[in-house]
Amino acid sequence: MNRRILPAITLATILALTLCSLALSPAANASERAVTLHFFVVTDILPDGASAAPRLPELRLFLAKLAGGYTELGPGQGGFMNAANQLVSEQNHSFLVSADKDLSGEIRAYLDANFPAAMQYILVWKALQPG
Repeated sequence: MNRRILPAITLATILALTLCSLALSPAANASERAVTLHFFVVTDILPDGASAAPRLPELRLFLAKLAGGYTELGPGQGGFMNAANQLVSEQNHSFLVSADKDLSGEIRAYLDANFPAAMQYILVWKALQPG
């Protein structure tokens, strides 16, 4: 697990637990529909040292075309321990995408091509969308 985005993981975990508890409720309404949620981050600085900011508009367009829309949770900061056992902090940008199916493969392929990183961080879980 990549530990560079611990604050974002905490937020996503709380959100996931809340949504899962609602999804598992026996009082689920017949008008609710199952959706797949995708949470991911992109680093603000690419491996070559360039800013990722100029690539964000195209990412937003990609997500809108792929899933019909997105929620941009905005800038954040995370950290991880490097090979020398030193804490490394990074600035990043978080997104949440809801879809009728798992789109993590498509999202990962896009991120690999446009936001290269040692490891792409994507969380996927099922939820119910009220009708």
